[in-house]
Amino acid sequence: MRRSLRALLAVTTAAVTLTSVAVSPAQADPYGSLTLYFHTNFRGDYPMRYYDTRATLWSGESDEASSVRNSSDYAFVLFDDTRFGDRAFCIRPDHEEDWLGNPALGFNDKISSIKRMPNHYCHGYPEIGIRYRWP
Repeated sequence: MRRSLRALLAVTTAAVTLTSVAVSPAQADPYGSLTLYFHTNFRGDYPMRYYDTRATLWSGESDEASSVRNSSDYAFVLFDDTRFGDRAFCIRPDHEEDWLGNPALGFNDKISSIKRMPNHYCHGYPEIGIRYRWP
């Protein structure tokens, strides 16, 4: 009986050790983020990063973004209104838009809230951005 308890304890200890070794600090954000920039061409001193499923932008961030990059595994919907309404555009994973004010969008300094979709599809929202990473 003692021998099987020791064996079980050894296996459990090994499993815990393997789990601890497998997770590194670099993997803290495995899903990436949506990054909004204050200026065109992904410039600005303080880019705004979002990981949450829903967010209303703060007063200093709302209506300030001029470019966007989605480095996550999910699509994000960008809304003109703080209550996730009005005009909206979706940006798929690995896509970016260097100027939200282009005539086709007219979305420069308009983003007030964002919503992460459950997967990489835009589910009927109009899409923006060009793919910047290739598999």
